[in-house]
This record gives sequence, structure tokens and C-alpha cells, in this order.
Amino acid sequence: GDGNCLLAPANQTQNKLAPSLMEKLDKDSYLDFDAHDVSEKEPSVLYGEKFYVRYGEGEPQKMYLASYSSTDSLNLFNFKLMAAYILSCAFCITIARLILKKQQKKYDMTAENFLRVCKQYSKGDFSEKINITIFRENTEDIYAGIEWQAGSSEVKQVIAFLQKNMGVNKIRFPESSSIGIKPISKEGSERLIRSTIEYALTNNLAKVTLVHKGNIQKFTEGGFRKWGYELAQREYADELASGKLVINDIIADNFLQQILLNPEAFDVVALTNLNGDYASDALAAQVGGIGISPGANINYSTGHAIFEATHGTAPDIAGQDKANPCSLLLSGCMLFDYIGWTEVARRITTAIEKTLAQGYVTADLAHGKPAYSTSDFAAKVIDHL
Repeated sequence: GDGNCLLAPANQTQNKLAPSLMEKLDKDSYLDFDAHDVSEKEPSVLYGEKFYVRYGEGEPQKMYLASYSSTDSLNLFNFKLMAAYILSCAFCITIARLILKKQQKKYDMTAENFLRVCKQYSKGDFSEKINITIFRENTEDIYAGIEWQAGSSEVKQVIAFLQKNMGVNKIRFPESSSIGIKPISKEGSERLIRSTIEYALTNNLAKVTLVHKGNIQKFTEGGFRKWGYELAQREYADELASGKLVINDIIADNFLQQILLNPEAFDVVALTNLNGDYASDALAAQVGGIGISPGANINYSTGHAIFEATHGTAPDIAGQDKANPCSLLLSGCMLFDYIGWTEVARRITTAIEKTLAQGYVTADLAHGKPAYSTSDFAAKVIDHL
């Protein structure tokens, strides 16, 4: 299919592999790839390391204003899908959110789903039973950032309202408590769970598991579970009746135990934001760490998507030629699968598996064995394409 993809490497860590890989794929006619540097096309647009060098940590608003001054950089390439291997450190998350705010309404990214695939790509010290796809709601829950600091005038107003107007008497130390609000909506939950079910059916995966803490948080986490079952019964009755789809649920803390003891029991899981954060990193650790786990933020209703390495920019090892490029590569494979370039995705994934199987690993996967540089590992992957 046709599609324009913006590749935005944030720093030296992420610049090692992408150019040579794209050149190889282009030469073999698997894709027609034209590289563009956003900052060359629109000098006011800076991102990642380039922005940090110019402005430092304290000026996220400048990034926001500069990025959308005379032209819309995201429209520069008529993008529908953005290969954004850019952001994850605390500073960069702030920048990412600011950048997306302007586009949320236009591209309907306000209900992003975070998708991560956790599977074993080579035999070794890690579990070979894990092949779980995680759908994590990515805008609600405590990540909405609705909270007030202990001792502030705002938190005193909130506590007073809760006590006087709502009859709340379970705040143990009201004078020294901070307060946060956890919004979980029916719309957001249904959107995530519908995407999870559609993914499972498309990929011939029968079991969808709703992970929640509804035994304690009955109306937020419990609502997530309730709305999920109702959605499945309302929209997928035939699939449920035929056995093509199976919906079940599990308490979040038990899920964290079961992925250690019985990970093969799960195919695709849907989680609220906080539970998804915990579970996705825990599962990534079981297959080698976040250096090998790909990730994506997808709006399945509009088709817009951002694919990114789950480990972020790794500025602490930038320029040292020792980062694991697999998360970056496999996130790219998810993008290619998403736009229908399945042969490209298959070839890259197979090349990675062959490279790992031959014992070529970066430092994070070495565990006492010889560790290879990013460049050497990249060369081996490219040789196997």
C-alpha cells in the first residue's frame, strides 16, 4: 500500500542502524524509501537531540511553538503513519505530549492505544513460552495528571469538598495528603478493548484477557472489566458462540504472577494505563528487556499511528556504539505490518532472529558472553536480509 512515513531519530544512539537498513531494503526493492531531514525541510523544526542542544531542558514551549510556526511539520510529508523513534526520557515525554496536543483534535489521537508485542526472538536465558500482545490504554487513568500537592490551597478545597459534599471519611491523614483523580471512561475502555478484539481476530488469536483491579476499584477498574464483557457480547456474539473468540479476565496482581508461572495461557491482553505500564515492562524483562521489545501508539479508528522503541532515546549511551537496536527495528516491523508491507517486516524479523541465534548480541543481552557493538550487530542483521 501507499504511505508516507516520517523517521525522526532523536540522537546518535538511534542514528547507527536506520540509514544502512533503509539503504539495503531500498536496494533490494522491498520499499521505495526517500529520506528527509525535517530540520532541513523546515529550519524552524527541531526535535530530540537537536532541540536539546539548542534550548536545553527548560524550554519545552519553544519546541511546541517552533514546530508549528509557519508550516505544520507533521503535514510536511502528508503523513498518516509516523515512525517516531524519538522520545521517552522525562524531558522528552514532555516534548512529545506538547507536540501531540496541537494534532490531537485534527488526527483524533486523544484515544491512543499503546501496543507492545512481547515474544522470545532467540533461545537463551529468557522464557521461550512468552508470545503476548499487550494493548494498554494510553490517555486516561492516573496518567491524566489530575492531582494536587499536599498542603496546597487546591488540595484543601478538594478534600473539603469530598468530606462535606460527598461524605468521604476514609482519607486517613487529610492535613498531609496529596490527592489524585483516576478517570476511566466507557468510551476509552470500549475503544481499547474493541481494538484488542479486532487484533486477536485478525491474527487468529482466540483468547483476549481483560486485566484489571476491579476487586478494589469497583467503578474504574471494575468498569473497564464490565464494559469489556458488554462490548464483546454486543458486537462479537457470533465469534463468541463459535469459539473463535474467548473473553476472560484476571486481577492485575495475579496476572503479574501468572506471566511468570504460566505465560502461555495468554494471547492478547487489554489493560488500563497504569496496569499496562507495569505489565508491559515486566513482560519485556522476561524476553530480554526493553531493548528488544517493540512498541506502537495506534488510533485504530482513524488509522494514525506512532511507532517507537520502548526504551526511548538512551542519551546516557549516545555515541558509544553499544545500544541494542532491536526495539527500534522491531517497532519498524510493526509499522511495516500495519501498512501492509508484510514481506519487509518478515525479512527484518527473520534477520534479527538469525543474528541472535548465532550468538551476536549487544551488551544488554550478553550476560557474561561476548558483546557486540551496535554497528557490528547491525552489519550482521543486514547480512541476513
